[in-house]
Amino acid sequence: FIGYSLVSLTSLPFSLRYDLIRNDLCLVVEENLDRELISSYQFDIIAYDGDNQTGILHIYLNIDDINDSPPKFNQSIYIINNISENILIDTIIIQVYAIDDDEGINGEITYHLISQDNCFDIDSKTGHIRVRCLLDYEIKTIYQLEIEARDKGEGSKTDFCT
Repeated sequence: FIGYSLVSLTSLPFSLRYDLIRNDLCLVVEENLDRELISSYQFDIIAYDGDNQTGILHIYLNIDDINDSPPKFNQSIYIINNISENILIDTIIIQVYAIDDDEGINGEITYHLISQDNCFDIDSKTGHIRVRCLLDYEIKTIYQLEIEARDKGEGSKTDFCT
């Protein structure tokens, strides 16, 4: 007879199941895993027999990320007051910023201007917004831009700000 036990200093979302027919020991996931909450587990599987012989298998289990968290801007509305109409073209006027709790490509963010305004553009990597034309207060006094943050993961997720 060989018995098995799962040993850890913390509670685990796993159990052991032995299949007599296939002579397999399986680690069964009993709860949903969330890498953003717990990214890895460390535990031991101990095998023992009736003669007090034991074997220990040390397990280090890393949880892979899936694209389950959308980017989030640190502000939903950015307001810039008092831009001079003689501001130089290519001047950075603000940087928008979003974070994504996913990791790797799932957490990489690109920025895009949704509103079509030829007087501004955005650096897709940094979120810097630059002036691209001469601003004339007598023609237009208020500009409102809609900006998208999009992650690069499969089934990409987005957030928006103005």
